[in-house]
Amino acid sequence: MADEQIDKLREALVKKEDRLDTDLTKLEDRIRELEYDRESTRNEAWAGAALDVLGGLLGGRRSRSTGRSILRGRKATGKAEQRIATAQNRYNAKLSDLNELREEVEDDINQIVFEWQDKAQNVTAYDVPLEKTDIAVHDIALVWLRS
Repeated sequence: MADEQIDKLREALVKKEDRLDTDLTKLEDRIRELEYDRESTRNEAWAGAALDVLGGLLGGRRSRSTGRSILRGRKATGKAEQRIATAQNRYNAKLSDLNELREEVEDDINQIVFEWQDKAQNVTAYDVPLEKTDIAVHDIALVWLRS
């Protein structure tokens, strides 16, 4: 009975654990994608700023449009960093959920084990004598063995 209860808990744990592991893997992938996006955005912002400065020096754009371009790049980089922080928070929350689930199931299993150990300690053995009505003779056979 205790083994059945423990098996049910373990099955539930495995299902939830698999789902959380899948979620964690997806979040890890998302974090990597966002980090790549952040680096790309940062590189594009620096390259754009460098081109704007170079264009300004060579008589192209005005400094006002150069400043706006730099600010746009910084803003995009900031948004990318914010998305990474959000994804990391979600990842940490899922990881916390997984650890909490494991602890909860472990506590439940320990509770079941202690409960059944307590029941086992309360078992009392009795000697039950055999009575005439407990014995029934159905067949009689005679066997002769030569010696």
